[in-house]
Amino acid sequence: RGRKEEKEKSEHLTLIKPSGGFSLNQFRDTLALVWSSPVVHGLMSGILISDGKDTLPVTATFRDSIRRTMYIHHPWKEETAYTLIIPDSVFTGVTGVQKDSVFLSFRTRAERDFGNLLLKVSLPEWDGQYLIQLLSEQEDKLFEQQVLNTSGELHFRHLAPGKYKIKSVKDRNRNFRWDTGNFYLSRQPEEVLYFPGTIEIRANWDVEEKWD
Repeated sequence: RGRKEEKEKSEHLTLIKPSGGFSLNQFRDTLALVWSSPVVHGLMSGILISDGKDTLPVTATFRDSIRRTMYIHHPWKEETAYTLIIPDSVFTGVTGVQKDSVFLSFRTRAERDFGNLLLKVSLPEWDGQYLIQLLSEQEDKLFEQQVLNTSGELHFRHLAPGKYKIKSVKDRNRNFRWDTGNFYLSRQPEEVLYFPGTIEIRANWDVEEKWD
């Protein structure tokens, strides 16, 4: 009986992230929910959001072809505690039906919690385009990518306090990503340049930098 119950439990459609009690940077991010298996049927109108006063339906969409990552859209208020409510059996996965209702608690942030970056970039003109990437200090996360064809100003808004790096990719073929070289075609990798040093963002502060 124990193995049977364990097998049945593993087949239920469950929410695997995020965990409850987190904060959402609603200025930059969309609330994303990842299910334990692909969703084959879902009643989107069954999802509700509560701010402690009102309980309203939200808009939900899947962007991936296997329908595992669901995005929640709502006109969020600043500094507000929310509970997302997904009743039992609203979604059906390939291995079974969601067993229990989901109650996901989180809190939105205030605009003053974040900083902004204005980057003035001087670039020589050429046939390709430049991909200007905002990265974490360890370069393990890409926060945002903007495109320039010539010199100009870039705005990166609502950034969490911390240190960031800026990378520029000379996008030769305009495919919006860095390409490796090809030995047989005598083609070099696309050139990469870094802004010297790191950029520190503080809460409720605007930073201006020049990159010549």
